[in-house]
Amino acid sequence: MIFLIISCTGNESDSANAVIETKMSGYVTQLLGMEGIEDVSVCDVDCTTTNGEGFYTLRSKHDFLGRQLVMTKDDMVPGLVPILAQHPSQTIPNISLVTPALIEAQMGMVDLEWEEGTGILVFSVSNGVFGDGINVPDITLSMRDDIGDGPFYTNSSGLPSTELTSTSVHGGGVWLNIPSGAHTLMPSNLPEGCAIVLGWGMIEAIEVPIQAGYITFMRLECISS
Repeated sequence: MIFLIISCTGNESDSANAVIETKMSGYVTQLLGMEGIEDVSVCDVDCTTTNGEGFYTLRSKHDFLGRQLVMTKDDMVPGLVPILAQHPSQTIPNISLVTPALIEAQMGMVDLEWEEGTGILVFSVSNGVFGDGINVPDITLSMRDDIGDGPFYTNSSGLPSTELTSTSVHGGGVWLNIPSGAHTLMPSNLPEGCAIVLGWGMIEAIEVPIQAGYITFMRLECISS
């Protein structure tokens, strides 16, 4: 397995090579029902596994802020979670891993197949209220480079649609068949008060790592919306 670690540039802490110790914790859940998934391997420099409730805690020492958690479990599509490790203790948003069969079914809704040698981006624009089912509509996203298939925004039921041209109240979407590498995602029509929760860079140009065979998770949070 290849662990792709990319540092963010232009940060004083990065250039000074200051060692930062961070405790990261969160849950890995099923997409449907939000039940925790046990025995998921969660890796940064070191690794841990989720408990029976899908909860993990991972401590890491590093000298740059741009980190990437790698989440794997047999019979599930592995995930990449880009974060900025800016605090001694950070709570990572819930990450939902899915089975290959579910990915195949959702890609069938947009009449596509997962191409070999590419990855998938799952993005969301949250209102910051967990579990209310209402997120930020009318947001559009573009890639700096003309790559992959998408974006496909999800409807109010959370299913990808070929008809939507911006986010629905579900606030999310997918970008399919993206080549491996670091790519820049640019959102439009964001309200005031938005911040990157999962991803690197600036809100106007969000850097996300893509790896073949993996799902990358990108999330924005707009509290004022």
